[in-house]
Amino acid sequence: MEHVIVVDLGFGDAGKGTVVDHLCSTRPAFLGGRPPRPPGERGVATVVRFNGGAQAAHNVVLDDGRHHTFAQFGSGTFTPGVRTHLSRFMLVDPLALAAEADHLRALGVADALDRLTADRDALLTTPYHRAANRARETARGAARHGSCGMGIGETVAYAQAHP
Repeated sequence: MEHVIVVDLGFGDAGKGTVVDHLCSTRPAFLGGRPPRPPGERGVATVVRFNGGAQAAHNVVLDDGRHHTFAQFGSGTFTPGVRTHLSRFMLVDPLALAAEADHLRALGVADALDRLTADRDALLTTPYHRAANRARETARGAARHGSCGMGIGETVAYAQAHP
Protein backbone atom coordinates (compact mmCIF):
# COMPACT_ATOMS: atom_id res chain seq x y z
CA MET A 1 0.00 0.00 0.00
CA GLU A 2 1.36 3.40 -0.98
CA HIS A 3 1.16 6.42 1.31
CA VAL A 4 1.85 10.00 0.24
CA ILE A 5 2.57 12.71 2.78
CA VAL A 6 2.04 16.34 1.80
CA VAL A 7 3.53 18.84 4.25
CA ASP A 8 4.74 22.41 4.22
CA LEU A 9 7.82 23.08 6.28
CA GLY A 10 7.52 26.84 5.86
CA PHE A 11 4.81 29.24 6.93
CA GLY A 12 1.96 27.94 4.81
CA ASP A 13 0.62 29.12 1.46
CA ALA A 14 2.67 26.46 -0.33
CA GLY A 15 -0.25 24.91 -2.20
CA LYS A 16 -0.86 21.81 -0.06
CA GLY A 17 -4.60 21.88 -0.77
CA THR A 18 -4.10 22.07 -4.51
CA VAL A 19 -1.56 19.24 -4.44
CA VAL A 20 -3.85 16.96 -2.39
CA ASP A 21 -6.84 17.76 -4.62
CA HIS A 22 -4.75 16.94 -7.70
CA LEU A 23 -3.55 13.63 -6.24
CA CYS A 24 -7.11 12.64 -5.33
CA SER A 25 -8.69 13.72 -8.62
CA THR A 26 -6.08 12.10 -10.85
CA ARG A 27 -5.87 8.89 -8.83
CA PRO A 28 -9.44 8.32 -7.63
CA ALA A 29 -10.34 5.09 -5.90
CA PHE A 30 -12.49 2.97 -8.20
CA LEU A 31 -16.06 2.74 -6.97
CA GLY A 32 -18.63 0.08 -7.79
CA GLY A 33 -19.17 -0.57 -11.50
CA ARG A 34 -15.73 0.59 -12.59
CA PRO A 35 -13.03 -1.80 -13.79
CA PRO A 36 -10.25 -2.65 -11.34
CA ARG A 37 -7.01 -0.72 -11.53
CA PRO A 38 -3.97 -2.38 -13.08
CA PRO A 39 -1.89 -4.42 -10.58
CA GLY A 40 0.05 -2.18 -8.21
CA GLU A 41 -1.95 0.94 -9.02
CA ARG A 42 -4.24 2.18 -6.27
CA GLY A 43 -6.51 5.15 -5.95
CA VAL A 44 -6.65 7.62 -3.08
CA ALA A 45 -9.04 6.35 -0.41
CA THR A 46 -8.49 8.72 2.52
CA VAL A 47 -6.96 12.09 3.29
CA VAL A 48 -5.72 12.21 6.89
CA ARG A 49 -5.56 15.65 8.49
CA PHE A 50 -2.90 15.13 11.11
CA ASN A 51 -2.75 18.46 12.95
CA GLY A 52 -4.09 21.99 13.06
CA GLY A 53 -7.66 23.15 13.23
CA ALA A 54 -10.30 25.35 11.69
CA GLN A 55 -7.75 28.12 11.07
CA ALA A 56 -6.34 26.19 8.12
CA ALA A 57 -7.04 27.59 4.67
CA HIS A 58 -6.33 25.12 1.89
CA ASN A 59 -7.81 26.70 -1.23
CA VAL A 60 -8.96 24.55 -4.11
CA VAL A 61 -10.47 25.95 -7.30
CA LEU A 62 -11.87 23.39 -9.74
CA ASP A 63 -11.78 23.76 -13.51
CA ASP A 64 -15.52 24.56 -13.45
CA GLY A 65 -14.89 27.54 -11.14
CA ARG A 66 -16.11 26.01 -7.87
CA HIS A 67 -13.93 27.23 -5.02
CA HIS A 68 -13.68 26.02 -1.44
CA THR A 69 -11.26 26.85 1.34
CA PHE A 70 -10.72 23.56 3.15
CA ALA A 71 -10.15 24.00 6.87
CA GLN A 72 -11.06 20.72 8.51
CA PHE A 73 -12.16 18.47 5.66
CA GLY A 74 -9.38 17.00 3.56
CA SER A 75 -8.87 18.87 0.32
CA GLY A 76 -9.59 15.69 -1.62
CA THR A 77 -13.27 15.93 -0.65
CA PHE A 78 -14.33 17.14 -4.11
CA THR A 79 -13.44 13.67 -5.43
CA PRO A 80 -16.32 11.23 -4.87
CA GLY A 81 -15.49 8.46 -2.43
CA VAL A 82 -12.37 10.09 -0.92
CA ARG A 83 -12.74 10.07 2.86
CA THR A 84 -11.31 12.45 5.47
CA HIS A 85 -9.95 11.33 8.82
CA LEU A 86 -9.14 13.86 11.55
CA SER A 87 -6.30 12.51 13.71
CA ARG A 88 -6.02 12.84 17.47
CA PHE A 89 -3.74 15.84 16.93
CA MET A 90 -6.48 17.86 15.19
CA LEU A 91 -8.41 20.61 16.92
CA VAL A 92 -11.97 20.03 15.79
CA ASP A 93 -14.40 22.96 15.84
CA PRO A 94 -17.85 21.34 15.44
CA LEU A 95 -19.59 24.61 14.52
CA ALA A 96 -16.97 25.51 11.90
CA LEU A 97 -17.09 21.92 10.63
CA ALA A 98 -20.87 22.12 10.15
CA ALA A 99 -20.50 25.45 8.31
CA GLU A 100 -17.82 23.96 6.08
CA ALA A 101 -20.03 20.95 5.32
CA ASP A 102 -22.87 23.35 4.40
CA HIS A 103 -20.60 25.20 1.97
CA LEU A 104 -19.44 21.93 0.41
CA ARG A 105 -23.10 20.86 0.07
CA ALA A 106 -23.84 24.12 -1.76
CA LEU A 107 -20.97 23.28 -4.14
CA GLY A 108 -22.41 19.84 -4.89
CA VAL A 109 -20.68 17.66 -2.27
CA ALA A 110 -23.71 16.36 -0.38
CA ASP A 111 -21.97 13.54 1.52
CA ALA A 112 -18.90 15.24 3.04
CA LEU A 113 -19.97 14.50 6.62
CA ASP A 114 -20.76 10.88 5.71
CA ARG A 115 -17.14 10.48 4.56
CA LEU A 116 -15.64 12.02 7.71
CA THR A 117 -14.21 10.26 10.74
CA ALA A 118 -12.45 11.78 13.74
CA ASP A 119 -10.26 10.23 16.38
CA ARG A 120 -12.02 10.15 19.72
CA ASP A 121 -9.01 11.91 21.35
CA ALA A 122 -9.02 14.93 19.02
CA LEU A 123 -9.41 18.19 20.92
CA LEU A 124 -12.63 20.18 20.58
CA THR A 125 -12.55 23.92 20.03
CA THR A 126 -15.65 25.54 21.48
CA PRO A 127 -17.18 29.03 21.30
CA TYR A 128 -15.64 29.54 24.77
CA HIS A 129 -12.15 28.99 23.35
CA ARG A 130 -12.83 31.46 20.53
CA ALA A 131 -14.14 34.12 22.94
CA ALA A 132 -11.21 33.64 25.33
CA ASN A 133 -8.75 33.84 22.43
CA ARG A 134 -10.23 37.09 21.16
CA ALA A 135 -10.43 38.62 24.65
CA ARG A 136 -6.81 37.73 25.42
CA GLU A 137 -5.66 39.16 22.07
CA THR A 138 -7.61 42.39 22.59
CA ALA A 139 -6.16 42.75 26.10
CA ARG A 140 -2.65 42.71 24.64
CA GLY A 141 -3.34 46.08 23.02
CA ALA A 142 -0.38 47.24 20.95
CA ALA A 143 1.50 44.03 21.79
CA ARG A 144 -1.01 41.83 19.94
CA HIS A 145 0.33 38.64 18.40
CA GLY A 146 -1.90 38.80 15.33
CA SER A 147 -4.05 35.82 16.32
CA CYS A 148 -6.60 34.55 13.81
CA GLY A 149 -9.17 34.53 16.64
CA MET A 150 -10.27 30.93 16.04
CA GLY A 151 -9.49 29.71 19.57
CA ILE A 152 -6.67 27.41 18.51
CA GLY A 153 -4.12 28.58 21.10
CA GLU A 154 -6.73 28.59 23.86
CA THR A 155 -7.78 25.04 23.02
CA VAL A 156 -4.19 23.79 23.22
CA ALA A 157 -3.42 25.80 26.37
CA TYR A 158 -6.52 24.45 28.13
CA ALA A 159 -5.70 20.87 27.11
CA GLN A 160 -2.15 21.23 28.41
CA ALA A 161 -3.32 22.74 31.71
CA HIS A 162 -6.13 20.18 32.15
CA PRO A 163 -5.10 16.95 30.42
